Amino acid sequence: MSLSEILTLVLPLVLPVVVGWALVQGRLARPTDAKVLTTVFLWVCAPAELIHTLAAEDLDDLVDPRLLIGTVVGFAVVYVAVFVVYRGVLGRERPVAAFAAFSASGINALAIGLPVMLGLFGSVGAVPSVVATVVFLCAVVPVTLALAAPPTGGGDGPTGRAAAFGAAVVATAKNPIVVATVVGLVLAALDVSLPKVVDSSLAGLGAATVVTALVALGMAVDLGDLRHGGAEVVWLSVVRMVLAPAFALGVGLVLGMSDVFSAAFVIIFAQPTAKTVFVLSEDSGIFTKPVSAIVTLTTVSTLVLLPVWILICDRVWPSAFTG
Repeated sequence: MSLSEILTLVLPLVLPVVVGWALVQGRLARPTDAKVLTTVFLWVCAPAELIHTLAAEDLDDLVDPRLLIGTVVGFAVVYVAVFVVYRGVLGRERPVAAFAAFSASGINALAIGLPVMLGLFGSVGAVPSVVATVVFLCAVVPVTLALAAPPTGGGDGPTGRAAAFGAAVVATAKNPIVVATVVGLVLAALDVSLPKVVDSSLAGLGAATVVTALVALGMAVDLGDLRHGGAEVVWLSVVRMVLAPAFALGVGLVLGMSDVFSAAFVIIFAQPTAKTVFVLSEDSGIFTKPVSAIVTLTTVSTLVLLPVWILICDRVWPSAFTG
């Protein structure tokens, strides 16, 4: 893949982010306005796009158990490695170690990952994004909340851990992206063709998915958060944006999935730290300033590192981006 071909893939993803940022800098919009676009993306555009595109696909091309295995392994290895370094080597308190591991492993597979994956791979790219989102919400989030929770009268609070896990499962089941993915996969499995008027309506709404999400991302970027940066922020950001996708590359080679799924698996692990990590960090009052800087630094660095990972994946899996 040539440089011009990479730019052809990446520019449509970068330009909306720059536009969103410029709107705020030019005082044509406020950062809080991004909430409206994010809501439209989450509840309208993305579900419509997923149902429209997935329903038209062959189910065999969308489902691969190895993807779930790789995603769980990717999250677990990064999380455990950072937690062990913070807790065992640096001697930090368990809640801090938990949120450090959370910030290094908690990828933004939805608000950023989904539009990027759809833009690069089409409907097939939605599958790794949704799988990563489900694992993140059902495993990484409750594990972090359990590790960061203060001890209760019964020790570490198994009741609290169960409640955290249950809440995460319920939130996942109610997530419109997850619901739309299930609907699309069911339609694909049943080989059901949507009525033309429904399909065209969904396509029209879904066409705004990528732009809506990425403009909102640009509007929400606050470079002032980087003032909290330091060596700790930099190295956790390197883990998130360099080491984690490099490990995913190795896992992808071992699993032997299709070129598209393998490349998509690496790209989803090359996404920045999720805003959810900061929200939970702020809510708990743990590791808040470093997490804020990590979210901003990893988000901005995506603009530079995404083309690099696309180039690497193209060299390893040449047919991944030819569809």
